Amino acid sequence: MKMKKILAGILLILAGYALGVMSPQNRLFPIHQIKKIFHQDKIAANATKPEEQHEEKAMTLEDFNNQDYTVIFTFGQSNSANYGQTKYDCQEEVYNWYDGQIYKARDPLKGASADNGSVWTRLADQLINRGIAKKIIIVPLGIGSTTVSQWSSQGEHHHLITKTLMDLKARDIQIDYILWHQGESDNLFNTAYDSYILDFEDIRNTFRNNGVHAPILMAIATYHPNENALKNKQLGCDEIIQKAQKKLIEKYSDVYAGANTDLLDNCYDRHDGVHFSVLGLEKHAELWLESLKALGLTGSPAQ
Repeated sequence: MKMKKILAGILLILAGYALGVMSPQNRLFPIHQIKKIFHQDKIAANATKPEEQHEEKAMTLEDFNNQDYTVIFTFGQSNSANYGQTKYDCQEEVYNWYDGQIYKARDPLKGASADNGSVWTRLADQLINRGIAKKIIIVPLGIGSTTVSQWSSQGEHHHLITKTLMDLKARDIQIDYILWHQGESDNLFNTAYDSYILDFEDIRNTFRNNGVHAPILMAIATYHPNENALKNKQLGCDEIIQKAQKKLIEKYSDVYAGANTDLLDNCYDRHDGVHFSVLGLEKHAELWLESLKALGLTGSPAQ
């Protein structure tokens, strides 16, 4: 009798060992159930740590006034959006306007396409650090691969401009600067000189007709390393689009020279050949800073 119990015990141990070995390989009971329990526990643990979910909540600016806040409206294509190599969280009092709400500014900026880094967060911190601005609200609308015509009154993205202007007006938020960075797609599509000018004049009129008279800073931005631009244009830059952009700056007293990012064509400035690397983003921000300072903005470093 005692021997039978011993043999039964050995058989149970061997059966348990065999099941343990075979269960993971053949997905036999109870391996699936055990994994499911561990998976549920992991989900529950993550759910108890909301700070790790990076959920951003809208903020209220109880102390908002147009004297203390500098409002920067930015739009154009990918290099005005969130296509930079690295993300950046603003360290100063910088906010992100999006769909009638205000958030603490951090990459990727809400309202612009893609989910990587932006030049505007870096620029905003520099403006405050150098005493040029106290607090900043960024209003970003950049969308990758867009042409100038897509932002004009006949374009598919024009409504974004008008809606945003109406939302800002409803909150009595006045735009201080309009920063336009676009042109690479018009290089790709060989947009004509006159067409680029007419489309941007239409965009300018949208702001003016809606009561926004803030200065417009136009980037010189055409560089794209596609085969045609490299072989048949100025090593990736489109001279026709450049001339159109410079003509608009010359023609209108309220349109000023912005960042000339066609100068940033080294491989270490563009992480994928088109969009800015961590070094390129820093240089890009510096170019915008110098453009704004050229308007007469001065300041002293923040303490």
